[in-house]
Order: sequence, then C-alpha cells, then structure tokens
Amino acid sequence: MDQEFQTSFIPKKTETVKPKRSGSSFGLINTISFVLLIMSIIMAGGVYFYRDNLATRVQEMQVSLNRARNIFEPSLLEELRILDKRMKAAREILQGHIAVSPIFNILQETTLPNIRYINFQYELSLANPNLVQVSMTGEATSYDAITLQADLFNRNRFIRNPIFSNFSLNRNGLIDFDLSFDVSRSLVSFEQEVERSFSR
Repeated sequence: MDQEFQTSFIPKKTETVKPKRSGSSFGLINTISFVLLIMSIIMAGGVYFYRDNLATRVQEMQVSLNRARNIFEPSLLEELRILDKRMKAAREILQGHIAVSPIFNILQETTLPNIRYINFQYELSLANPNLVQVSMTGEATSYDAITLQADLFNRNRFIRNPIFSNFSLNRNGLIDFDLSFDVSRSLVSFEQEVERSFSR
C-alpha cells in the first residue's frame, strides 16, 4: 500500500509556551523593599527629633548654669577665694607651730625636789622631723638624785633618749649637769594642744 504524503507549503502555527511569571515572589521583594524604606524614613525622623531634643536640653542647661552663676556675685566669689587662701595659710602655720607647755607639764610631774633646771632650749630634729630635741642645764644636790631622775625619765613614755652629761661641782656644792632628750612632735603640736584643751 502506498502511503500518501500530503505536503503543504503553508506553515502551521506552532504554539510557543511562554514561561509563567511568578507573581508571588515579585510581590514579596516589593513588599520587603517598601517596609525597609518606611523603617528608614521613621528612623531618620527619630534621629532628627532626638538631635533636636538634645540641642534644646543643652540650651536649657546653659541658661540654668548662667542663672546659677549670676546668683553668686563675682565680688563674693573673689572674697571667698581670698578667704580660702588665708585659711590654708593659717592651717600651715598652725601645723608648724610648737607649744612647749606640754614639755613643761611633763617636767613638773617627773622632776624630783632636789633637781633644778636653769636653762631650756628646743629645736626640730634634723635627722627626724617627727622629733623635737630638748637641751637643758641644771643642778642637783647629789649624783644619786641625778640617777633617780634619769630612771624617772626612762620610764616616761613621752621622753626619749634622756642623756645627763658634763657633770661638775659648782661653788655652792651642787652638781651642775647638761640634759638632752627628744619628744614626739605630736606632743608639742599647737594644733593638737588646742584640741586637747577643748576636750578637757
């Protein structure tokens, strides 16, 4: 059987399949972009208003500071500065001032009746600024009295390193001597002496 072939010179329409666009993915990207744009605008507005608020607060604080400065007159501030300098100078003078009356009180309490002091000198120790060196001359009725006096000084907690020296017999039959010892500077501090007198 012969097969018959039909030929035609008119091309047949072929249907082309167009890819379908995914509308849902395109819409999601647009939505996210729109949300990000809105958030950026809101954040920019928030930063602007925050900066404006800070500038306003700084201005208010500056006005408040100027009012506080105006309350205190410049002349009053200058007087207060001068007063502060004077008080600091007075404090330094008080801290450096020495009151020898505590030494005299200790000598009055510890000196034997047959010992007499003739000369009294004191100076700040060069070796130790916390000590005051006392040097005295005196006379005693006997060497035994000097020994007893040295023992009393050694027992006293305020007197340090008492040394009797340069013994000689004077024309009245009494024994001349030199005496030196140290006391703590805190004992003779004028400031502390004032505090002690107020606490009594």
